[in-house]
Amino acid sequence: MLYQTQEIFEAAQRQAVILTVNQRMSRTLLSEYQAWQLERGESAWVRPQIFTPSLWWRRCLVQHVSSGNLLNPAQQHTLWQRIVSTDLKQHQYALLQVGATVKQSLKAYAALCEHLVALDDYTAVTPEEHAFKRWCAVYLEYCDTHGYMDSQRLGIHMRDAFQEGKLGAPAEVWLIGFDEISPQLRSLCNTLAAKETIIIEPHIEEQKIVPHVYACADPQAELQQVAYWAYNHIAAGRRVGVIVPELERQYSTIERIFREAATHNSAEVETEEVSLNISLGKPLSQYGVIQAALRFVQVAEPLDLNEFGYLLRSPWFSGGQQHMDTHAAAEAFLRTCSRPRAYLDTYMHMLDQKGYYRSGVERITAALRDLCRTDTLHSPLTWGEIFTSILHTTGWPGDYAPDSETYQILQAWEEQILPQFTSLTAVEGDIPRQEAGRLLQRLCDESMFQPSARDKRLQVVGLLEGVALACDAVWIVGLHDQVLPAPLNYNTFIPVQVQKEYAMPRASVEREIEFCARLMRQLQTLAPEVNFSFPQCSEEGNAYTPSPFLPLCHSSVQELQTTAQEWTAPGTDPIELEILQDSHGITLDAEFKTESPPYRVKGGTYLLKAQAACPFRAYANYRMRVDALEVPVEGVDMRVRGSLLHFLLQRFWEDVRTQEKLMRLDENYILTLLAQLCNTILEENRNGYIPHSLRTLEQQRLVNLALEWLEIRSGS
Repeated sequence: MLYQTQEIFEAAQRQAVILTVNQRMSRTLLSEYQAWQLERGESAWVRPQIFTPSLWWRRCLVQHVSSGNLLNPAQQHTLWQRIVSTDLKQHQYALLQVGATVKQSLKAYAALCEHLVALDDYTAVTPEEHAFKRWCAVYLEYCDTHGYMDSQRLGIHMRDAFQEGKLGAPAEVWLIGFDEISPQLRSLCNTLAAKETIIIEPHIEEQKIVPHVYACADPQAELQQVAYWAYNHIAAGRRVGVIVPELERQYSTIERIFREAATHNSAEVETEEVSLNISLGKPLSQYGVIQAALRFVQVAEPLDLNEFGYLLRSPWFSGGQQHMDTHAAAEAFLRTCSRPRAYLDTYMHMLDQKGYYRSGVERITAALRDLCRTDTLHSPLTWGEIFTSILHTTGWPGDYAPDSETYQILQAWEEQILPQFTSLTAVEGDIPRQEAGRLLQRLCDESMFQPSARDKRLQVVGLLEGVALACDAVWIVGLHDQVLPAPLNYNTFIPVQVQKEYAMPRASVEREIEFCARLMRQLQTLAPEVNFSFPQCSEEGNAYTPSPFLPLCHSSVQELQTTAQEWTAPGTDPIELEILQDSHGITLDAEFKTESPPYRVKGGTYLLKAQAACPFRAYANYRMRVDALEVPVEGVDMRVRGSLLHFLLQRFWEDVRTQEKLMRLDENYILTLLAQLCNTILEENRNGYIPHSLRTLEQQRLVNLALEWLEIRSGS
């Protein structure tokens, strides 16, 4: 921890307001405060006021003023999207990605509010800057007319409330973990100081730590060394933190390498049971249970067979787990009917013919039918109630009790997504179902979710979250010259000169140098052991140089490799390969057993090719006899055409019977008979997919082809 926590906890016990730089720091302080109270023998205590600034401002708004007019992110995004879309139409601009433009505009608006920059404080030059000022003016006018407040201006609003005496100033305010304080927060602190509030910014605890800096060949080799180092420390009973500047980009690589290291590590502790706590969630829409709900509420007729099959096989609906085999067989049957897309009633009729509709499929299909028939306009509040009711009808979220992760996901859906969705009623009119589904999808796409982890022995966090770690050893990876300092990144909606003048993030070299220097001072005091490393080249082979802010104590590459070997197997001999006798496979065919060498195995050289490429795939194909599902195609399937021709000729010869009778028939009679039989066959063949637009052409093709066969027969 960066600070001497004893003073902070004593202040928290006095009910001082403790403001932290991020939520991770708040959670860490709350956890350690509870442990501190338990060590003192306390069994109950008042919850300390440890918050991030934005959360504290919201609590003040709720407890002392009102929160009814505070826009949430979903409402704000909807307002901005409507304003931007309307302005673009008025000025005859065409943008392919309005959503991305709205996100960038909101970032620019937040930067202006954070640095106390008014629209009148600067002059727009480029078309983008003029457009942004128009959007801001319309948005602020709308908020003033309807009495709305947003989170970006909440600090200013609270400052004015304290200054006017609407809120009582706290006795103490502590600022924890801030490498720099924004102008908005600094303005609020100055106002509180004028009200005799004591503002305390504790100094970072000085520790005599000699950090180590290592060079690695590439990012993958670097992460492998860090993974072995981490599990070796965990085996010794230490808590470990790994800080990754490009965490989002390297997420999958980190997860794979650490899983492999946990599996192959030879430490005495069972490292596979150590939870990998990566501080980077996924969008809520990527979790299976939420994805199933979103795809269900957005269905549209005619349904694509792949989409309908997904809903049938999904384990998150009624029967999806208990009747898994039946649902899979129902989809396999539909794939043989050559209908790549169809209306729901058609699918239901086909399933009913084979008896699947009465075998656990009726609940999901009935709910889909009710949903597709709901085509009126409703408010988001009403759509939220409709979606919840129909999802309940389908048995969502499944037949069995959810595990811990699924329970947390459903809790986020109930407590975050649905309230935000229904709150759009205040800023959105009545909308169709598809638009409501898209809004719900956007909310889930933008909501990052990470299941809570009780195991804190191994934490992987981003660069700015690293200052909140409380560990025994820390390793900061990937510190090459293109990460620290980060490249400049200007916001196109704010003049560059304004961004530099107000020292906005990523706007000037001077600001980034100062920021990196402060950050490195903090990182070097995070734990009793601190290591830094950098890759010498990228995954593509581009050369990297170390960050100029790294401590001047570079170790050699050879030193890191030797250390890594010691971490991999400390004092142990190489493990011999283990041989397992597998006698549980599917038995060979009877004729194979009775034969004597050389055996004959079906498959020829393809069997050897498949075995060399992937033994499991070869086993599945040649021993388990597993084949891929049918893939319906547009138009008329060749097998259906062949079957129809076979049925047509069968019916014809059942009526004509002999060649002598065929020779006595005239051509007009044969054409009429074939046309009649073809109509009958097409009516009876309901499982075959003949599009209505192609039915006449297919009938002509069948008759002409049958005539060619009859000519051959008559000629013989």
